[in-house]
Amino acid sequence: MSNKKNTRLKGTIDTRNEKIEVSLSVILFKEDDNVIAYCPALNVYGYGMTETEAKKSFETSLSEFFKYTLFVALNIINLPPSVSMKPSLIFHGLSVWSLS
Repeated sequence: MSNKKNTRLKGTIDTRNEKIEVSLSVILFKEDDNVIAYCPALNVYGYGMTETEAKKSFETSLSEFFKYTLFVALNIINLPPSVSMKPSLIFHGLSVWSLS
């Protein structure tokens, strides 16, 4: 892997009510013995010993970022007390990700 590589991450966030298409710029670079996958727009990163491990780690970090962000955003909205605010009901996962 060269010192720095720009790529795009495309995918879908599947929420309780809708699917959100996402396209993010991701920078892959090597630091010491690790490969880092970093998204400056969201300040989210993943890392690993190989590019494949870094991408997988990044996808996990991004999934947690969106899970938390969507949970907090929906809690800010004034919902009736009868609505359960469990993250599993709000966020169903990332799908169709292509990080090349």
